[in-house]
Amino acid sequence: MTITIQRTYTKGEITEGHVTIDGQRICDTLENSFSLLAPGTYEIELQKCKQYARKMIIVKTDNSPLNSNLSPLTPHSSPLQMCSDCPRQRLVYSNTKLPRVCPQLKPGNGIHNRHDGSILVGTRGSLGCIVHPREAFNTIFERIRKNVERGREVTLEII
Repeated sequence: MTITIQRTYTKGEITEGHVTIDGQRICDTLENSFSLLAPGTYEIELQKCKQYARKMIIVKTDNSPLNSNLSPLTPHSSPLQMCSDCPRQRLVYSNTKLPRVCPQLKPGNGIHNRHDGSILVGTRGSLGCIVHPREAFNTIFERIRKNVERGREVTLEII
């Protein structure tokens, strides 16, 4: 299964786009322009996140300390050990930024001051705002989960 993110608009720290899965448009995306993933193909994995206490959609990237919050992250195929090193925060909700750069597809409605590599999914409400993020996230999560259970490879392509 291939998930494609087509970036369509960038202004300041806001980058908008939309998600298609195997050619079918699913939802819109919102990213912080200062912590974008570089265009390319990435592996997707479902991994339990300590912050959200549930399985999340993790994008496999090179998580070396050489990556700063102001440079694009690059594709890398090594296994992740991110969640084991991430310090647990006391109060976490969908708009909480993570303590480390951890690219994920996740729900949320705003990207201001979020430099953790997140790709927020939902329906575009206005410039820089996503509405109905949980519905979009659950749709994508279930499709990925079913493909992983069937032994299929799931990749993310960013254009």
